Amino acid sequence: MPTELKKHVAFIHCSNHLTLLQRKISNGLLYKAYNELMIKEEHTIRIGELIKLIGYGSNDYNLIKSSIKALISTVLEWNLLNDGALSEINGIGVNEKSWHASSILASAKIKGSVCTYSYSPELRRLLYMPEVYAKINLLVQAQFKSVYALVLYENCVRYKNLSSTRWFSIELFKKLMGISAEKYTVFRDMKRNVVDKAIFEINTFSELNISFEVRRINQKVVAIRFLIKPKNIIIPSIEKLDNSMTQPSIDEEVYFKLSHVFNISPSHAKNLINKYGYDLVCNKITEVESGLSKKRITNLSGYFIQCLCNEKQLSETKSFIKERNIKKESEDININKFKEMYEKYLRGKIIEKYFSIERKEQKLILREFEVFLNNSVFLGLYKNEGLDNILIQDELVKYIKQQHHCFFQEFLTFEDFYLQNNK
Repeated sequence: MPTELKKHVAFIHCSNHLTLLQRKISNGLLYKAYNELMIKEEHTIRIGELIKLIGYGSNDYNLIKSSIKALISTVLEWNLLNDGALSEINGIGVNEKSWHASSILASAKIKGSVCTYSYSPELRRLLYMPEVYAKINLLVQAQFKSVYALVLYENCVRYKNLSSTRWFSIELFKKLMGISAEKYTVFRDMKRNVVDKAIFEINTFSELNISFEVRRINQKVVAIRFLIKPKNIIIPSIEKLDNSMTQPSIDEEVYFKLSHVFNISPSHAKNLINKYGYDLVCNKITEVESGLSKKRITNLSGYFIQCLCNEKQLSETKSFIKERNIKKESEDININKFKEMYEKYLRGKIIEKYFSIERKEQKLILREFEVFLNNSVFLGLYKNEGLDNILIQDELVKYIKQQHHCFFQEFLTFEDFYLQNNK
């Protein structure tokens, strides 16, 4: 049987800024305590059991301890969504009659390998007797690599027996996802860095297949909802989960898009890559996706294959025109030179930004960075020399590129860097 947590939708539709690890731990602790919420004031769990339950690939008790501590200091605001009417107050969706706030955990302590924790009385009643709830599959949760994927999954699984979620205003959606109001003021940036990545993980790892649609006013996106199609998959056991905490490989993403976006079977997708080459197939995926909003295509798989056969170029979107111009200009330029220059630029910006953030955030990143270095030749070097070693700095940059995409919001893309320097 799947390991499922019955979670009150008010606890899902809440405002918070938890990290991925903190949110997984919160769900794991609630799962362990659920059956005894109303008969015990304190609950216990072994750290090893918690680590296994959330699919965490490390035995770093200090990081677990700091994450549990954060659950005590984090205040949740709920119910941002109510099955009844939703009012808009100061741009934030709130139902005044049902607003509540509480810390996630009332207390916690770790003695040896055992964690003891408790909830506030109001939160205990809310969590144990949910009028409306969603079943969160912890085995699916364990596979997510980004907090946005887990948050969106929780907000969608509530509606898995329906065709879609409700409409969320962009302001409310950002609050549900734990995104500050000043971030992603342009929707395409939030789509690229949050929505698309979260949907890819959900469609790859979970029992849901989701897509989204938007509402616009004067060309500005003002609301979003998610279309949901349940699918039959076999969820692996906790023991078989990949706990490497890395993103899906490029190959997995290409095969996923060929199958789920272009409706091409895995065997046919393999034949296309063998016939036309991996690079050309990847380029065509990007080109066709960039033009989908401008075209009405009834047979998407046929159209995509025709593009491969004819080496057809899409010119409808500015992004493709920009890419095509770069390719033409690159005939007379050593493009590898600019790639090296860009990597040096990116490395410098990442290191500069890391040392500019608050010390508390630095420490959290470093704890997760140690997990990233686990079982590598660099771990000992890092413990001896820290970030003074240039090789360790390179590994930190590599880690931040994989796990902290928010770092890149203010950096130039390669295309913009190329255009600025190719004068």
